[in-house]
Amino acid sequence: MHVNHRYILELCRSLITISSGKILDYGCGAGDIVEAGRKHGLDIYGVEAFYEGGNTREAVREKGLLGHAIKELDNDHIPFPDNNFDLVVSNQVFEHISIMHTVLKEIERVLKPGGKLFCLFPSKDVLREGHCGIPMVHWFSKGSRYRYYWILLFRTLGLGRHKYNMSPKQWSTDFLEWLDRFTFYRSYREINNAFLKHFSSLRHIEEDYIAYRLSDHNLRLFSKFARLTPCKYLSRWVYRKFGGMVIVAIKTNNALNSDA
Repeated sequence: MHVNHRYILELCRSLITISSGKILDYGCGAGDIVEAGRKHGLDIYGVEAFYEGGNTREAVREKGLLGHAIKELDNDHIPFPDNNFDLVVSNQVFEHISIMHTVLKEIERVLKPGGKLFCLFPSKDVLREGHCGIPMVHWFSKGSRYRYYWILLFRTLGLGRHKYNMSPKQWSTDFLEWLDRFTFYRSYREINNAFLKHFSSLRHIEEDYIAYRLSDHNLRLFSKFARLTPCKYLSRWVYRKFGGMVIVAIKTNNALNSDA
């Protein structure tokens, strides 16, 4: 199982404080987290758009989860009742959302008061675009004529993912089309502001993810330092530049508070 999935499952167990807590995986993809979570006794469900840029519907069907544990999003509507979940998790999804306000409003709706949203995803500030593997290509405006030559240069030098024996020119053209259609990168500030319009509390825990990864590689001594002040602020900055953001947001009625 991917390290992100293991990390999220561990967070599910730590953030759910009551045994009957209900969890939703928003943008669950092939349903790996839902399947593993249910095997571990978690009351976890999923929703997925099954968009044309991916191919996960059949994988969910083969797991026997489609239509019951995992449901299809109705446009942006989450097909679950109001105040239904204690925790919503999301792994590498928000960079694919065109209108963040609509999605955050829906997640807020299905969360119980005091419920938490936990998500990992990259902001525009990351140095390398993770889907194609090319540095800073997502910093160019969509449709920029310089962007094609930038991505072609790095692809010609041997960089890039999912090449499938395509020529550098074809790969560059196809990937730019995919990025234009299915990715929507936002700045760190834009993301924080959007979340704080829908959630009363926002906390960044990138240092916790780095500590988990270090422990996963049997570097437990270093993992402790990642959480210490001021090391945690360095950890947050490093991961935002080379990985993304790790956010916990809480639905409450308290005054706005950010520990970003």
